[in-house]
Amino acid sequence: MRWIDEVTELVGGLIQTWDRYWFSPASLQRLAVCRLLAFGLLIADLIYFDFSYWGWAFYQRIDPMFYEPILFLRVLQRAFGFGPPPPVVLGTIYIAILILAIGAFIGYRTRICVLGSSVLFIYLIAVTFSWFGRVHHTHGPFALLLLALSFSPCGAALSVDALLKRMRRAVERMEFRWDQELETSSYARWPLRLIGIILCLVYFSSGYAKLRIGGLDWMNGETLAYWLLQDADIFSIQLPLIVAHYPALLKPLSISVVVMELTFPVILFVPRLVWLYLPAGLGFHLGTFVLMNTHFIWWWFTYMVFIDWDALGRWLKARLAIGTQQASM
Repeated sequence: MRWIDEVTELVGGLIQTWDRYWFSPASLQRLAVCRLLAFGLLIADLIYFDFSYWGWAFYQRIDPMFYEPILFLRVLQRAFGFGPPPPVVLGTIYIAILILAIGAFIGYRTRICVLGSSVLFIYLIAVTFSWFGRVHHTHGPFALLLLALSFSPCGAALSVDALLKRMRRAVERMEFRWDQELETSSYARWPLRLIGIILCLVYFSSGYAKLRIGGLDWMNGETLAYWLLQDADIFSIQLPLIVAHYPALLKPLSISVVVMELTFPVILFVPRLVWLYLPAGLGFHLGTFVLMNTHFIWWWFTYMVFIDWDALGRWLKARLAIGTQQASM
């Protein structure tokens, strides 16, 4: 029947479009740059930020009664009997994550190191958020980025693994060629697009929640002044206390934040607007850091999925007049 053929053709076209969107060949170098940035931040996070030594040493001094496992850990507790991990276990996990993250950064045994460090890091975040029931959304998109990279060929370029593979080929051919052509893969695009979509949905849901709960009153400037005064009291900082007394400034800031969050998904359809929305989002998070003492550095780095690193590399190469001829030995 004719209508069956038309439906079949329509479904086939949709499947092809879906396949092109997620799995059209993309640059392995761009994916590798994201790996370097992501695991560079993870190493810095382990050394300097929330999950350094003082973090798990702190758990040694608090009573296990304050341990309220989040859903992820409650499932593990029901299935395997996991309870609150002792500080020694947390310290061992911390060291393991650091070693695996360094391996993922340099790209040695990349897939094992990326997957191992990602899973352990997510577990460490879950444990941290289970003390006193304080759950935050600072690490969410970044942790999902690490997990997505675990199932991608992120170690196929700019890595020790790629160099060793090239050297083995050179020994077989008795010739070493440094090809400057960008390598591509059908599996190099989907992790970046997935995290980009998740980021857009998170921003949109944040703007929608502001309007759904607070309505247009959220943008009157007084709501933002309330939160600034609260943070000034909690963190004993003076700047938000000063800014809260200028509602004429807070009102346009409140409106711009809601508009930015609600329209953030536009960059999925108009990629050129990335250079408008990414600075706006970065400015927003810098503002919350200065005025509210809440930093989202993990979100800043997650913006990497929107940047065309290949185009940036070509621009730098043209500026620096780097040669493009192949080198052979």
